[in-house]
Formats: sequence, structure tokens, C-alpha cells
Amino acid sequence: MKKLLITVALVASTTANAYYLEGISCSKIAGLAESIMKARQSDVPRSAMMQIARGASVKEVAEINEEMVIDAYGFNVYTHESVKQKAISGFRDFAERRCLKLEAAAKGGGV
Repeated sequence: MKKLLITVALVASTTANAYYLEGISCSKIAGLAESIMKARQSDVPRSAMMQIARGASVKEVAEINEEMVIDAYGFNVYTHESVKQKAISGFRDFAERRCLKLEAAAKGGGV
């Protein structure tokens, strides 16, 4: 389980950085991360998620969406509901936390 949470943290960090640079709110980043990981844990095909990701009207956002889908699909689909929920919440929470830290650093503070 610890290995899963460390992996979630590393993957979500890169994606949060990219979203923050595009000026997207941290709560939206968290919601998107959660939705994508829920889809992954529900075994939605990667191709379907990539099609949705590419549908963003702004090219840079579509690229970031694709990156987040790729990150989420690097995880296994877990069989136990409790592990699925940990993967979902871990992916969401770390992406949001990373974004908030970047936001605070940009304002000259810390989280």
C-alpha cells in the first residue's frame, strides 16, 4: 500500500505542475484527477479517456489532460474497493496539494 501511495504522489506531482502553469484552479485539478482515476479503476478503456481528454478546446489543456490520463493508466485496476478508493483519493489529494504548494510559492509563501 505504501508503494501505491508513493507512486501516486510522483505521478500526480508532474501533472499538477503543468496544470498550475496553465492557470487552472487547484480544485479543478483535484476534481479532474479524481474523475480520471475513477474511470481507470472502473476499467474504462484508455482510448475512450484519451478521446475525452483531447476534446478540450484549448490545445495546452488537452495536452495536459492527455498527460493526466496517461499517468492514471500507469496504475493497475485494483480488485478491492478499499484499494481503489485509496488510489482515487491519493491521486486527487496529491495533485491538489502539489498545486496549492505551487500557488503558495508563486505568492511568496508556503503550505
